[in-house]
Amino acid sequence: MKLSSEDHLRIANAVAAAERATSGEIRCVLAEGHDPVRLGFIAGCAALIAPALALLIGFQPEAVAARLSGWEAGHAGASSGGLAVYIAAQALVFAAVMLVGGTPLGRLLTPSPLRKALVHRAAVAQFEALGLTRTRDATGVLLYVNLAHHRAEVLADSGIYAQAPTQVWDEVVGLLLDGVRRGDAADGFARAATRTGEILSAYLPPRDDDANELSDSVFVTR
Repeated sequence: MKLSSEDHLRIANAVAAAERATSGEIRCVLAEGHDPVRLGFIAGCAALIAPALALLIGFQPEAVAARLSGWEAGHAGASSGGLAVYIAAQALVFAAVMLVGGTPLGRLLTPSPLRKALVHRAAVAQFEALGLTRTRDATGVLLYVNLAHHRAEVLADSGIYAQAPTQVWDEVVGLLLDGVRRGDAADGFARAATRTGEILSAYLPPRDDDANELSDSVFVTR
């Protein structure tokens, strides 16, 4: 679901229009795929944990090595062969997670709480990296969509949490996800930005000396 130049312009225009009615700052982020570093970390953890758990339920690397090399193998040979089998199992688990993790099947196999935690952590990282924590009155709002996990988050700085009730953002999240489901993330961002501006205008009207502190364009990342 790549954004075209027209999509980028549409989102930027929607953000600019929304911010004219409020002193709040809106920033949109689209994560198009899995973060390879994060996926590698998960694959590494799985490679360490899965074979160890297999040992607890009866997996015997030495027996596998003995079958592969012939029953006449000595004890020392079986032990070293068992280590080789264990290492091979770790490598296979790592490769399988890396291959499957970046596909829709990987999303289906990932527990929902883990997907939620991964997306939230990524959203928080973008909130900090893009300067939403450094606006003058702490009025930054992040609209974050992760296509790989089909999840969206709205994060607001302290100046907004102190004004607008947190439950109003559920509607904005719904607009973002509706765009993803329809295959039109740009429309989801545009509608979410418009609704965010409406929400913010009721609590944070524009100031006479208001300045545009953050870029209106959507930031695309992995």
